[in-house]
Amino acid sequence: MGKINNKKLKRRKRPTATNPLSILNSVDIDLNDEKGQGGKISDALPIIEKLSSTDSNERAWAAAGVSNLIQNNETRKYLLKNNLLGKLMNGLSDPTNEVVIEIAGALRNLINVDNTICLELYNRNILGSIIPLLPKINNLISNTLIPIDNNDKDSKTKNFENKIAYDYSEQIINIIWTMSETSEKFTKDILSCNIVGFLMEFLKSLDKLPLNLVNVAAQCLNTITEENEDIYKFFTETPDYINILKTIATGQIPIVNEWENNGILLKLLSSSILFNIKSIIPFSMDELYSIIFGVVSSCLEYKTSESIKEMISLAEKMKIEDQKIIQKTKDLKEKELIETNKNEPTYERAKVLNSHLTTIQLCLEVLANVCSEDLSEDMKNEEMVDEEMEMDEQDEENAFLEEMNKINEMQQEGDNTDTDNTNDERVKYIVNCGIIGKLISYCENIYDYSDDVKSYASTYVSNTNIIQLRSMNALNNILMMMPKEWYGNNINDVKNMWEWLYNLAGKFSGLLSASNNEEEKKILNDIIEAIVNTMWSLVRAVDNLNMDQIKIIPTQEQVESLIATYNNSSVSDDLRVRCVGVLGLFCKLQGNIPLNKTIGDFLIVIPSSCKNMEIVCEALNAIYDAYGDKAYDYDGPVFVNGGYLGKLKQSYPVIQRSTKAIDRRKKRELRDRADEALYNLSAFLKYKLKESRS
Repeated sequence: MGKINNKKLKRRKRPTATNPLSILNSVDIDLNDEKGQGGKISDALPIIEKLSSTDSNERAWAAAGVSNLIQNNETRKYLLKNNLLGKLMNGLSDPTNEVVIEIAGALRNLINVDNTICLELYNRNILGSIIPLLPKINNLISNTLIPIDNNDKDSKTKNFENKIAYDYSEQIINIIWTMSETSEKFTKDILSCNIVGFLMEFLKSLDKLPLNLVNVAAQCLNTITEENEDIYKFFTETPDYINILKTIATGQIPIVNEWENNGILLKLLSSSILFNIKSIIPFSMDELYSIIFGVVSSCLEYKTSESIKEMISLAEKMKIEDQKIIQKTKDLKEKELIETNKNEPTYERAKVLNSHLTTIQLCLEVLANVCSEDLSEDMKNEEMVDEEMEMDEQDEENAFLEEMNKINEMQQEGDNTDTDNTNDERVKYIVNCGIIGKLISYCENIYDYSDDVKSYASTYVSNTNIIQLRSMNALNNILMMMPKEWYGNNINDVKNMWEWLYNLAGKFSGLLSASNNEEEKKILNDIIEAIVNTMWSLVRAVDNLNMDQIKIIPTQEQVESLIATYNNSSVSDDLRVRCVGVLGLFCKLQGNIPLNKTIGDFLIVIPSSCKNMEIVCEALNAIYDAYGDKAYDYDGPVFVNGGYLGKLKQSYPVIQRSTKAIDRRKKRELRDRADEALYNLSAFLKYKLKESRS
């Protein structure tokens, strides 16, 4: 069990899209036609050759074609074998800006569709191709800041040149951003060209530049500041950068408080950047949390339920509009139809709604990270000693008994560690801003979309699922950091939350059973896993209160449902670990021997039958905790009468073989945990045998 730390997954794959800034309307390449695959591949090479054409229009056309071609796996592999990367990298130095825009878009999409390309691009020194472009971008943007007189006869030309400058800058920054998300080495090296100062110039001029360009610069800066102490010096050397970020994050510039132009995204990104560099900010953590939770709270005011209803209506309109075009132009292929229609107001509105959801996703990611920051020390790698300690039998038993005594003392006295000031500050804002209630509302926006909606708004549907997943992860982190006083003062709400989580898992399980889409199944599985993980956090927190009158008592049906989920052949082992964790905590409850027997009979077979050692370790630890004292009311009727001691003895050699099979060099943490579980099993067997004779 643990908090969801998004920063561990910092290098993440962004959604693939055809070049959104393409200056070309379309390219007549039908990638959806799976017939004639060989012909399609053979036709691709001439397009690549046109990247070297003397005609800049042909070069731009070819680059736009590449953005489409690389979506097909076979075609992409074929083109990569024919030096696609080399040609695209050379294209970044093309003298025609329109060509560079298309080249950069193709590179960005190539990285998104296959982020293993980043290593090859890094090895080919793509940074060397990008660095010379930065001064050029500075000049292009500086020229756009010069006011244009609309009465000037050249105003149209200047406006067009400005648009090219914006698109050029956005595409190059997008490559830097995408590479930084997937390559730690690139992120480190890009600092050498003062990328911080370069990006901050866009934020400084946000009132004079297109907001989408400023947002891309902020996205890039947010990525390269994550867990990157090397970047601190750029902010300490230029303190005004922090002041600019703070001004934006506190909403002092009106445009960043608006949803329709997604200005609120810039506000959110600025607060996230401040959090990334929190070690060097010249104001208190309480003030920083006030800023962050203020932005997060305002973002979470967004009504996804209303957005979903609007998107469902838009999907219906898209279908009707497409059918009308089909009737008028029956000779158009389906792909050509879609490309023709995508600039219609209905599609444009759908893009706006999608952009809102991506902002909410980032908001939830920031929230989860802020509520997991106290893990930083725990997540640092510690030096491990490979040599195994040898103890004689008496020392082994004494060590285990000492550990058991410590556990019992903790159970009797409670964990009296004071919640530190940082936690107190976050708790204050979580409660005052009503964050938990807002997260619950997002989790409850469950819709069984029609096939038409899934077809016309597939990205949107996927984004709603991601929001539910991230909402649950954020809720999990919050529940793990809330102090005991909060649980004690809100025990009825906590018990209701258990019921809510259980019912929510059932709803998503129903959607999973009905789904035939593999991608949809994966995200639904992830959501169910997150829900069970949150159950685990909730039950663990209540268990740590060590108060008999404050317990979450599951029903027999709920226990059997968790066991059935574990036994479902389609679920992941990670979900099984979480099921075992929850059931293990319930196994410690006294006063319901039949319930304990149901859980105990389930746990006791895992050590000898399960091949996944993470699950085995979790089950063994649950057994040690539940049956560590014969005084428990269920110990005799269940552990003793059920022959658990004998079953554990029989499982010992199986666990020993499985433990020794774990390669310590590749899975050190798991091997250490398995070694500990095996050692504890030996001591536990001796302890229980001695206990039975006393």
